[in-house]
Amino acid sequence: MCTVVQINLQNTDLQTGYLPLLDTPENIFIGNCVVTNREGKCYVLAVNAYEDDIQLEIPAQELVPFECEGSSEDFFDPESDNDIGEDPRDRFQFIGEKRLLKDQEGSIYKI
Repeated sequence: MCTVVQINLQNTDLQTGYLPLLDTPENIFIGNCVVTNREGKCYVLAVNAYEDDIQLEIPAQELVPFECEGSSEDFFDPESDNDIGEDPRDRFQFIGEKRLLKDQEGSIYKI
């Protein structure tokens, strides 16, 4: 069973941060995700592997700052798309080489 839960945050100066996996009872999973700070609170998916609902009190958590390697800005840069041909096969090739994860490359040719 999954549900969205609200978690209060300790360091409210970060707009976005990493929420580590919380120490919870067995078969309850919360955290290990990137969250957005919304007025000192964040909302995350909690997974309950038990069959019954449980009550769980979650203390305020501290977000961990993180940095991404590279930038998503270049993904939308029209200058980087100038070398794409008009042939759809060329476009598929470009997407496969530049935009997809390695395990997704073959899937675009199955369309």
